[in-house]
Amino acid sequence: MTTTGHFVLEGLIQEGFRSLTRKKIDPWLNFRQGIQIIRADGTEIGYEGIEFEGSPRDVYWDTSFIDPFLRNAAEIWIQTAAKTAREQQHDVMIVLEFVQGVLISESRRVLVRMVDVDQRLRGKGFPASVSADWTRAEAKLVALTDYVQALMNAELSQETFNARAILIQSAEKGASLFDTYSTWLTASYAAFAALIVTNKDKVPLFVTPSIITGVLVVLAVMVLLGLKQKWNAVTVAARASGETIGRSIAETGPSQYSLSVLAKAALQGSIWPMRHRVRKQIERAQSGDVMSDAQSTLRAAQWQAVYAFIQTLLVVGVITWIAISSVTHRPMPPTSPPAQSAPQATAKAASAPPVPAQKSQPLP
Repeated sequence: MTTTGHFVLEGLIQEGFRSLTRKKIDPWLNFRQGIQIIRADGTEIGYEGIEFEGSPRDVYWDTSFIDPFLRNAAEIWIQTAAKTAREQQHDVMIVLEFVQGVLISESRRVLVRMVDVDQRLRGKGFPASVSADWTRAEAKLVALTDYVQALMNAELSQETFNARAILIQSAEKGASLFDTYSTWLTASYAAFAALIVTNKDKVPLFVTPSIITGVLVVLAVMVLLGLKQKWNAVTVAARASGETIGRSIAETGPSQYSLSVLAKAALQGSIWPMRHRVRKQIERAQSGDVMSDAQSTLRAAQWQAVYAFIQTLLVVGVITWIAISSVTHRPMPPTSPPAQSAPQATAKAASAPPVPAQKSQPLP
């Protein structure tokens, strides 16, 4: 909905609440002369010749007087705004949040006017002689705010379920890719570690025992991370399958699908360590928070990515360690003695001690 559309909608809502104030609140200023006001249910409020205290004031602030008008206005404008937004292909939530703000603001104006009229009638022409009583007005505003929020949630139920389906299905696609990558990486690294351990007598000298130990420790961490991401992958896949099957069953009619039956079966089928977590998820869903399951599914897929990233860092770290060790432990080639000049060789030979001559032995 365009900005102009917002202004038009805001103006219509404001005019409706101003009309409500003129017809239902302002006539109370003539209370002493006599009033006749029709409630939302068609019954009549009539007083004449009495003071504004006791029963008349209780009727003025009773929930059967102004509250139904405010709730009816909220229902009409929430439904109208949602229908118009869908017809014009606008974001329903953005439009409803705007309408919610206008409804709460205008309802506050009505209640402020009620407090002002109440103060005038109690002051008998001298409103400054009594203090304004905001207790009942604030309670009404809180109740109305909760009611408008409930209307919005109900109107956005279809969009919420669609968003839930998108989150879960997207998480399932990503989780499947991360699961495949993590499984492949773990298997490849395990083969590499097995090759080094089984051929430790044949590996180069730079692959020291400390490196072999580090390779095995990293393998253990890799397996643990792989199991954790596999747990998340199975959880995400199960939720995605359940969401698809549940939507398919729900489309056949409400009589074919019961959340209570599903919740009871899920709790009975859960093992003891997981029962508390399953119960919490079901309680949130039954309370109306249908997005909590989708959000936890998305977080599980994101943690899979974190685990796979840590596994990648571990592999890169081991490869870097071995590469550095190969450089630092590279054997040096043998060096030949330096060549000597002719004078140096002559002087060295002259300074050498004479070798005694060996006597020859006569042949037998």
